[in-house]
Amino acid sequence: MAARGRGGIILVGSLSGNAGTPTAATYSAAKAYSQIFAEALWCELKPRGIDVLSLVLGITDTPARMHSGVPKADIPGWPVLAAADVAQQALDNLADGGPVHVPPQYAQMFQYLCSTPRRQIAECIDRAQIVLSSSANGAMSAEERADLFYAALWLLIAQVATMFDSAIEALQMFAHIAKNIYH
Repeated sequence: MAARGRGGIILVGSLSGNAGTPTAATYSAAKAYSQIFAEALWCELKPRGIDVLSLVLGITDTPARMHSGVPKADIPGWPVLAAADVAQQALDNLADGGPVHVPPQYAQMFQYLCSTPRRQIAECIDRAQIVLSSSANGAMSAEERADLFYAALWLLIAQVATMFDSAIEALQMFAHIAKNIYH
């Protein structure tokens, strides 16, 4: 590509690269590395005519997602994106965008993850995992547990300040609702 003076590289990232996820530490770390690597390559290769883009995704409808237990339906704040749509977005943003592109549906979440103190993000994810564990009682399928985790995480991150006095109160309400839904 450098010899031709043109080309493009798209590295697929994940919101998990901006927030360590329990039970997926190596995945989160790999996606963080991928994004930083894309940023560095973008700077290094742009003068040589090579475009580089890190495509940061949330939940995307792929065969791998179906096998992972990630939810099949949209969860408020966590829409399931069509693979063809995000691929087209990557191609559309490769030449004039970069080094990072986030689909609009996840832009607010990405900005939150990038601008919030790391400890606060880690605590939110940890609390979501605790709610998931305490609500599951072994009676949920992997898909139901994933649905619950993402919904609890979204409530925590959003902090739902207009409805609750604290994130803990929001979590308690969500755990009560989830217990009634799944039991």
